[in-house]
Amino acid sequence: MGCVVTGTKPLAPTTPRAPSTVGANGRSRPRQRSGLDWVLALPRFLLGSLGGLYYALVPVYMYMLNVVVGPATPYLLAVLVAAVAAWLLV
Repeated sequence: MGCVVTGTKPLAPTTPRAPSTVGANGRSRPRQRSGLDWVLALPRFLLGSLGGLYYALVPVYMYMLNVVVGPATPYLLAVLVAAVAAWLLV
């Protein structure tokens, strides 16, 4: 799983920085924080954790499904067995 990009990087950037992000001395200004940042931090953290858990458990689930049901089983039967197993675990 990856991405390979080949090419040459230009020596100078093709577009200058936006004026709203550059201060008078040419450096970027620090981002102003608002109270909304703290409110959105917990849902963002929980959503990212849920996505990471899903990303980690799907291959394990598919491996276990292959071991329990078998590779030659038709797809519909495999889904049915997985649904019954999920119902029994709940």
